[in-house]
Amino acid sequence: SVLHQNHMAAHDADARARQAVALLIICTVVQRWDVLEACYSDEGILPVANWQAQVNNDALHRLLVVHAWSGSITWQRGLALLQVLLALGLALNRQPRRCAVLSLWLYA
Repeated sequence: SVLHQNHMAAHDADARARQAVALLIICTVVQRWDVLEACYSDEGILPVANWQAQVNNDALHRLLVVHAWSGSITWQRGLALLQVLLALGLALNRQPRRCAVLSLWLYA
């Protein structure tokens, strides 16, 4: 039926969109991997303590900016790998809403 064909076409388009977003997330993680230490760790250009001082140690910033929870390079690499896992979940349609929301949170 026409309705079934339209539904399948929309489903296929949705899947392609999720896969495209996942690919963009993975590419972003790969691109940032080499600068994680310089840009996100305490050894880099803005240590966590300095960032907290800039935002007046605001509770909302502390909650939302997960990268500033720790200045260790291990933490930053773990977050990057988690972003890749969430992107794969999004691409494979495994809890896509949760993967999308968490990916967006980790991207901030």
